[in-house]
Formats: sequence, structure tokens, C-alpha cells
Amino acid sequence: MHWDIGGYKPGDIEVVAAFDTDHRKVGKDVTKAIFQPPNCAKIFCNNIPKTNVIVKMGKVLDSFADHMKNYDEKYRFLLSNQKESSKEAIIQELKKSNTDMLINYLPVGSEKAAKFYAECALEARVGFINCIPVFIASNPEWSSLFEKRGIPIIGDDIKSQFGATIVHRILTNLFKKRGVKLTRTYQLNTGGNTDFLNMLDRNRLISKKISKTEAVQSQTAIRLNNENIHIGPSDWVAWQKDNKICFIRMEGRIFGDIPINLELRLSVEDSPNSAGIVIDAIRCCKLALDRNEGGVLYYPSAYFTKHPPVQYSDDEAYRLPEEFIRGITEIKTPSKFFHAYIGEMISFGGENLPRSISTLLGGDLAKVYKSRDITNLEAALMKMYEVLGAEPKIEKMNEHEYNVRVKHSSEFCPIGGESNPSRGSKFIEIICIPYTIAFLKKFDPKYDYQIVKKMCIVRNGGRTCEYNLIFTHKE
Repeated sequence: MHWDIGGYKPGDIEVVAAFDTDHRKVGKDVTKAIFQPPNCAKIFCNNIPKTNVIVKMGKVLDSFADHMKNYDEKYRFLLSNQKESSKEAIIQELKKSNTDMLINYLPVGSEKAAKFYAECALEARVGFINCIPVFIASNPEWSSLFEKRGIPIIGDDIKSQFGATIVHRILTNLFKKRGVKLTRTYQLNTGGNTDFLNMLDRNRLISKKISKTEAVQSQTAIRLNNENIHIGPSDWVAWQKDNKICFIRMEGRIFGDIPINLELRLSVEDSPNSAGIVIDAIRCCKLALDRNEGGVLYYPSAYFTKHPPVQYSDDEAYRLPEEFIRGITEIKTPSKFFHAYIGEMISFGGENLPRSISTLLGGDLAKVYKSRDITNLEAALMKMYEVLGAEPKIEKMNEHEYNVRVKHSSEFCPIGGESNPSRGSKFIEIICIPYTIAFLKKFDPKYDYQIVKKMCIVRNGGRTCEYNLIFTHKE
């Protein structure tokens, strides 16, 4: 999508190491291996000069689905009988080849294998681009490992240049902007490549469905109930080869509660559609390496992947990599990551865990402030919101009540995200109030505290959060 990214052009990308498990590819020069079965992508470049980069045997783990044994060899993987590479051997190869970054394009459902290669990237100290729906960049434990080691990571689950997910997101956002109430939708996909054959095993689709569904749900005005949204691979049709066909249906209500429905059919070549995004992700990762930036690259991840740590609207996501390329510093506050991770837990029905985490973090922050000799309650509250980049205003109403107004820099809550009334009340009850009460109780335990919420960005929109804080002496 970009010809030039920080001075790097597509032709500057060089493959210096490769790993596979198919015997038709292992041991061959990578320029020959890419044309071996079961690859079935349309060939748009025949004469690729030999690189002398020999494909090494990788690690199988859970990357091979047993059901594939029931299909013709031309469609499926044929495992090599060569000895699998150890973690040490792969790390050594990455170092010896002066690899800048490792690209993960394992089959969907390769949970163990994807994490194995992420560990290799960490140990070899090379960047990592996670193109599949195994949650690594969007998992706080994994992302913190990359952050601590100063290694950049982009993920998770690469988008296509013009594919089903981006079209479905744009249409969902259009429904929202035009005031159409989206009531039901589905996205059905068929294809004939090995990726679709692999996904016939529904047990391998759990994270894939989460990734694709959440990419669309994040754009809705009111989150759809699970029974009213279905998104995911539907079937394998051998003769389609690398052609992917998507069917989208959206049902909604316009003025007067009048029904409206939209049906769309999209046909694309799957592999090059993905490659157009990855060559941009590679060059953004290289820029981060040049700048000594480590951890999740939030801005490129938001635009290039379906399941980034933080979801943005597509208009905003389009702008973010441009800022990254120009060197504008990313906002990497823990609260931005916190809102995305907690939001996902809430979405899938969990409330006790985010409430417990909020209570724990609120108490921990109070300990930090007390250790820094901050003893005044008003000063502590001011500091708590200023670190989020907000402008707090605290007005004493009487001896037992404060009015707290917090104005944020944009219409985006650093904890709950953008306006989404269906989520607002939940965020207040299981994140905001437990966090603040725990902070206050730990900071000054001689009082009992009560919060009366008046305005919330997630619930009410705008830029301002407001509540009344009531405190009374304990009996």
C-alpha cells in the first residue's frame, strides 16, 4: 500500500532464512520452494533469481491437522521425514543469517507452534510479525516480554489489502454513521487453498472466529448478541484454489423502524491480498528496529491486523501508520492496552476477573503515591488522572462530597475506548468504580467511599467523565 516507507522500498526486502515442514519444500532454495504444491496462488512473477537460502526443516508441534491425511497430496501438507529443528538450531539460524524479523504464517490453529517461534524471535532478538490468529501481540504477558527485551512485534492476524474483514468493518461503521441500527449480520467465506482445507477442523478455528468477529463487533454502535453475528470460514471448495469468495449479509432498521438489508459478494485472490499488507508491516518493523523501539507497535498493528491490542475505527487506523512512519511517537500507556484487554474479557461474559484486576491495580497505585509522600487526597486524585493525559477539576461541594470532572484530550476514554453505550454501564460498574474505590480505600482507609457517576465517555460520548465522590468517617 506504500511504495516508500522511511526510505525502504518493496525491493529492499530480502529473505535470508526460511522454515517449513513439507518435504516438497524442505531442502530447496526458497525461490523454488514457493512454487511447490500445495501452493496454488496465481503466479505473477516467474523468474526469481536464486538466493542460496535453503528452506530448513521447522518444528511441527500442532501445525499439522490430522484430517488432512484424508485428502489428495496435491491439496495438503506432506510432512518431511527430516529431523525437526530444535529451538537452539532455529535461533542460531536466525542469528547467523542476520535476520531482522521473523514472519509467522503458520496454519490457523497452530497455538503451540506460533508461541514456539515467538520464543525463538525473543531469544534471537529479532522482530516478530504475527500473521495468524494466535494471540501474542494482543496478549499482555507476551507483549510485555517483547517490551522488556526491546524487540518490536506487530500482530495479530494479518488483514488483507481489500478483503472480507475490511469491507465488513467499513459497512458496519457506515451503518453506525448513518444512524442505521444493525440487528443481524453474517460473513461466510469459501476457498480452495490449504488454509481453507486446514480450517475444516473446527477445533482450529476458535481464535480465528474470535479475531474476525471482534474486528467487526468493534465497529458496531451497539454490540450484537452472539446469536445475531456469525463470521468465519465456511467451507473448502477445491476448484476455487487460491480464490476466496465472501458473502456478507447485514440486516438493520432505519427511520420508522423500517427494515433494510444488504447483501454483498466479494471475490479475491487470497495470498497476494495478504502479501500487499505484509510488505508494509515488514518495513514498519524495520523502522522500529532502526529507531530502537521495542514492544507492540500499536499504530501499525491497528491498521495491518484484525486483532490488534487496541481496535480503532478504520479512518483512525488509516492515519496511525502514517504518523508512525513520520516518527510521531506512539501512545503506549498501559491504560490503552488495559481497555482493549479488559473490554474483550467483558465481551465474552467475564466480570469477576476485570473487577478483581481493577481493585488490585487501584490499591497498588495508592501504595505508589503514598511511597512518594503524596498525602493529600485531592492531589492524589489529580495525579491519578493527569498521568492519563487528562485535565481533572475537583470541586469541594461540602465537608463530605467532591465533584470530579475529568476532561480527556479526545472523545476516547483511555480505559473504555470510544463511545459504546452498550458497554458503558458495565465499564463503570466493574472497572471504573472498583478501581477508584480501591485506590481511595488504600490511600486513606479511615473513610467509607461512595461514587455517584454522572457522565461517562463510553456511555454518554463526548470528552468528559464526571462523578460525585461521597466519603464518611467509618464508625
